[in-house]
Amino acid sequence: IGKQRIGRFLADVLGGGRSGLLRDEIIHHIQLQLVITIDEDRQGASARGRALVQGNSPPGSGRLLLAEGIYENRYVRQGDGWRIKSLWWVPTYYFQVAGFDAAVFDSGPPSESFPPDLPSVPIDARLGRRFPPFHYPHPTTDAPAPASVASPEQMPAASAKAQA
Repeated sequence: IGKQRIGRFLADVLGGGRSGLLRDEIIHHIQLQLVITIDEDRQGASARGRALVQGNSPPGSGRLLLAEGIYENRYVRQGDGWRIKSLWWVPTYYFQVAGFDAAVFDSGPPSESFPPDLPSVPIDARLGRRFPPFHYPHPTTDAPAPASVASPEQMPAASAKAQA
């Protein structure tokens, strides 16, 4: 409960003390089937949805994480924006598949018969794949969106060595 506890949980528990992805790391957390209800006074809202989760954290661990569950969230309007009041996820299933390593690969080559109008997003050397930058500023601070990948000093020693 509270910003400090949530921030610590995100950084220390989920993020392993870092911010952003490691090279070849996959963490997909997809929310689907959202039903959003806005209160009559437009000062609050509720959302219910399902989440599909796929991941290989940490990369090279030989484990694939699969999960699915239900979100029941509550939001409150503050000024011109919305803030999360409560976020509740109940997993339907959550398991790891051993002996599997998710492959990270680039898309196929551009079509020669119908080439793209513009070049693709360049490969981010830190991630080892394409990752488009955020087109919008941070929703609360209005600062430019942070990089989508952990900086080398945030990476665990084993991952930092793999980068070299």
